[in-house]
Amino acid sequence: MSNEDLAPSSSPAAAGPTLTLAPNPAATGPATPTKITVRLWSLFGILVFGAMLAVGLWLKPSSTGVETHRQLFLPPCGMYAVTGLPCPTCGCTTAVSLVSHGHWLKAILTQPFGAAVGFFGMIVVALSIVGLITGRWIGPDMITLGFYWKAIFTSSAALLVLAWIYKIIIVKLHYGV
Repeated sequence: MSNEDLAPSSSPAAAGPTLTLAPNPAATGPATPTKITVRLWSLFGILVFGAMLAVGLWLKPSSTGVETHRQLFLPPCGMYAVTGLPCPTCGCTTAVSLVSHGHWLKAILTQPFGAAVGFFGMIVVALSIVGLITGRWIGPDMITLGFYWKAIFTSSAALLVLAWIYKIIIVKLHYGV
Protein backbone atom coordinates (compact mmCIF):
# COMPACT_ATOMS: atom_id res chain seq x y z
CA MET A 1 0.00 0.00 0.00
CA SER A 2 1.36 3.40 -0.85
CA ASN A 3 0.98 6.63 1.08
CA GLU A 4 -1.39 7.90 -1.62
CA ASP A 5 -3.87 5.12 -0.77
CA LEU A 6 -3.96 6.22 2.86
CA ALA A 7 -4.17 9.97 2.25
CA PRO A 8 -7.62 11.61 2.41
CA SER A 9 -9.07 12.54 -0.94
CA SER A 10 -10.82 15.75 -1.80
CA SER A 11 -13.24 14.10 -4.24
CA PRO A 12 -16.92 13.91 -3.12
CA ALA A 13 -17.13 10.17 -3.77
CA ALA A 14 -14.42 9.47 -1.25
CA ALA A 15 -16.13 11.56 1.43
CA GLY A 16 -18.62 8.74 2.08
CA PRO A 17 -22.08 7.83 0.97
CA THR A 18 -24.52 10.61 0.21
CA LEU A 19 -28.22 10.47 0.93
CA THR A 20 -30.69 11.24 -1.78
CA LEU A 21 -34.46 11.10 -1.89
CA ALA A 22 -34.52 9.88 -5.48
CA PRO A 23 -34.74 6.11 -5.92
CA ASN A 24 -31.92 4.24 -7.52
CA PRO A 25 -32.87 3.96 -11.22
CA ALA A 26 -31.71 0.34 -11.29
CA ALA A 27 -34.02 -0.51 -8.36
CA THR A 28 -37.26 0.86 -9.82
CA GLY A 29 -39.96 -1.39 -11.22
CA PRO A 30 -41.39 -4.61 -9.85
CA ALA A 31 -38.92 -7.23 -8.77
CA THR A 32 -38.83 -10.33 -10.93
CA PRO A 33 -39.35 -13.41 -8.78
CA THR A 34 -36.63 -16.01 -8.89
CA LYS A 35 -37.32 -19.41 -10.40
CA ILE A 36 -37.17 -21.07 -6.97
CA THR A 37 -39.77 -18.60 -5.62
CA VAL A 38 -42.11 -19.32 -8.53
CA ARG A 39 -41.62 -23.05 -8.10
CA LEU A 40 -42.30 -22.91 -4.34
CA TRP A 41 -45.51 -20.87 -4.80
CA SER A 42 -46.53 -23.16 -7.66
CA LEU A 43 -46.02 -26.19 -5.44
CA PHE A 44 -48.14 -24.50 -2.76
CA GLY A 45 -50.93 -23.86 -5.31
CA ILE A 46 -50.82 -27.46 -6.48
CA LEU A 47 -50.93 -28.81 -2.93
CA VAL A 48 -53.81 -26.60 -1.74
CA PHE A 49 -56.07 -26.59 -4.79
CA GLY A 50 -55.01 -30.04 -5.94
CA ALA A 51 -55.99 -31.39 -2.51
CA MET A 52 -59.37 -29.67 -2.76
CA LEU A 53 -60.02 -31.19 -6.18
CA ALA A 54 -58.68 -34.60 -5.09
CA VAL A 55 -61.03 -34.65 -2.10
CA GLY A 56 -63.85 -33.61 -4.44
CA LEU A 57 -62.95 -36.52 -6.72
CA TRP A 58 -62.88 -38.91 -3.76
CA LEU A 59 -66.33 -37.81 -2.57
CA LYS A 60 -69.52 -39.12 -4.14
CA PRO A 61 -71.61 -36.06 -5.03
CA SER A 62 -75.00 -36.09 -3.33
CA SER A 63 -77.94 -36.37 -5.70
CA THR A 64 -79.85 -33.84 -3.56
CA GLY A 65 -77.26 -31.10 -4.18
CA VAL A 66 -76.46 -30.75 -0.47
CA GLU A 67 -74.95 -32.79 2.36
CA THR A 68 -71.93 -34.12 0.42
CA HIS A 69 -69.77 -32.67 3.22
CA ARG A 70 -71.24 -35.32 5.57
CA GLN A 71 -68.89 -37.86 3.93
CA LEU A 72 -66.06 -35.87 5.57
CA PHE A 73 -67.63 -36.59 8.99
CA LEU A 74 -68.84 -33.00 9.33
CA PRO A 75 -72.17 -32.20 11.03
CA PRO A 76 -75.31 -31.40 9.04
CA CYS A 77 -75.94 -27.79 8.06
CA GLY A 78 -77.34 -26.11 11.18
CA MET A 79 -79.15 -23.38 9.29
CA TYR A 80 -80.85 -25.90 7.02
CA ALA A 81 -81.84 -28.07 10.01
CA VAL A 82 -83.33 -25.14 11.94
CA THR A 83 -84.90 -23.00 9.19
CA GLY A 84 -85.32 -25.40 6.29
CA LEU A 85 -83.40 -22.89 4.15
CA PRO A 86 -79.90 -23.55 2.87
CA CYS A 87 -76.94 -21.59 4.21
CA PRO A 88 -74.88 -19.43 1.78
CA THR A 89 -72.45 -22.30 1.12
CA CYS A 90 -74.95 -25.16 0.96
CA GLY A 91 -74.03 -27.24 -2.03
CA CYS A 92 -70.48 -25.90 -2.44
CA THR A 93 -68.86 -29.22 -1.53
CA THR A 94 -71.22 -31.01 -3.88
CA ALA A 95 -70.44 -28.53 -6.68
CA VAL A 96 -66.66 -28.86 -6.22
CA SER A 97 -67.07 -32.64 -6.25
CA LEU A 98 -69.11 -32.42 -9.46
CA VAL A 99 -66.42 -30.21 -11.06
CA SER A 100 -63.79 -32.77 -10.06
CA HIS A 101 -65.86 -35.53 -11.63
CA GLY A 102 -66.22 -33.52 -14.86
CA HIS A 103 -69.95 -32.79 -14.48
CA TRP A 104 -69.54 -29.06 -15.01
CA LEU A 105 -73.07 -28.07 -15.98
CA LYS A 106 -74.53 -30.06 -13.09
CA ALA A 107 -72.03 -28.31 -10.77
CA ILE A 108 -73.18 -24.88 -11.97
CA LEU A 109 -76.84 -25.85 -11.54
CA THR A 110 -76.17 -27.27 -8.06
CA GLN A 111 -74.32 -24.26 -6.59
CA PRO A 112 -72.83 -21.61 -8.92
CA PHE A 113 -70.41 -20.25 -6.30
CA GLY A 114 -69.10 -23.73 -5.45
CA ALA A 115 -68.67 -24.44 -9.16
CA ALA A 116 -66.70 -21.18 -9.54
CA VAL A 117 -64.42 -22.25 -6.67
CA GLY A 118 -63.87 -25.61 -8.37
CA PHE A 119 -63.10 -23.98 -11.73
CA PHE A 120 -60.75 -21.51 -10.03
CA GLY A 121 -58.96 -24.46 -8.43
CA MET A 122 -58.54 -26.13 -11.80
CA ILE A 123 -57.05 -22.95 -13.30
CA VAL A 124 -54.65 -22.49 -10.38
CA VAL A 125 -53.49 -26.12 -10.60
CA ALA A 126 -52.92 -25.82 -14.37
CA LEU A 127 -50.97 -22.55 -14.04
CA SER A 128 -49.02 -23.94 -11.08
CA ILE A 129 -47.98 -27.05 -13.01
CA VAL A 130 -46.56 -24.80 -15.74
CA GLY A 131 -44.86 -22.63 -13.10
CA LEU A 132 -43.41 -25.66 -11.35
CA ILE A 133 -41.97 -27.05 -14.58
CA THR A 134 -40.69 -23.80 -16.14
CA GLY A 135 -39.95 -21.68 -13.08
CA ARG A 136 -41.90 -18.84 -14.71
CA TRP A 137 -45.37 -17.68 -13.66
CA ILE A 138 -47.71 -17.10 -16.61
CA GLY A 139 -50.82 -16.15 -14.63
CA PRO A 140 -51.77 -12.74 -13.25
CA ASP A 141 -49.16 -11.20 -10.98
CA MET A 142 -49.77 -10.05 -7.43
CA ILE A 143 -49.49 -6.37 -8.41
CA THR A 144 -52.38 -6.74 -10.85
CA LEU A 145 -54.44 -8.76 -8.37
CA GLY A 146 -53.62 -6.26 -5.62
CA PHE A 147 -54.76 -3.37 -7.82
CA TYR A 148 -58.12 -5.05 -8.47
CA TRP A 149 -58.63 -6.69 -5.05
CA LYS A 150 -61.75 -4.65 -4.26
CA ALA A 151 -63.39 -5.60 -7.56
CA ILE A 152 -62.40 -9.25 -7.10
CA PHE A 153 -63.72 -9.33 -3.52
CA THR A 154 -66.95 -7.51 -4.42
CA SER A 155 -67.58 -9.76 -7.42
CA SER A 156 -66.94 -12.89 -5.35
CA ALA A 157 -69.25 -11.69 -2.56
CA ALA A 158 -71.95 -10.80 -5.10
CA LEU A 159 -71.65 -14.24 -6.72
CA LEU A 160 -71.94 -15.88 -3.29
CA VAL A 161 -75.10 -13.89 -2.45
CA LEU A 162 -76.67 -14.53 -5.87
CA ALA A 163 -75.81 -18.24 -5.64
CA TRP A 164 -77.38 -18.34 -2.16
CA ILE A 165 -80.60 -16.74 -3.44
CA TYR A 166 -80.58 -19.21 -6.34
CA LYS A 167 -80.09 -22.12 -3.92
CA ILE A 168 -82.97 -20.93 -1.71
CA ILE A 169 -85.26 -20.73 -4.74
CA ILE A 170 -84.22 -24.19 -5.95
CA VAL A 171 -84.75 -25.72 -2.49
CA LYS A 172 -88.17 -24.05 -2.16
CA LEU A 173 -89.25 -25.21 -5.62
CA HIS A 174 -87.88 -28.72 -5.25
CA TYR A 175 -88.77 -29.43 -1.63
CA GLY A 176 -91.67 -26.99 -1.18
CA VAL A 177 -90.20 -25.48 1.98
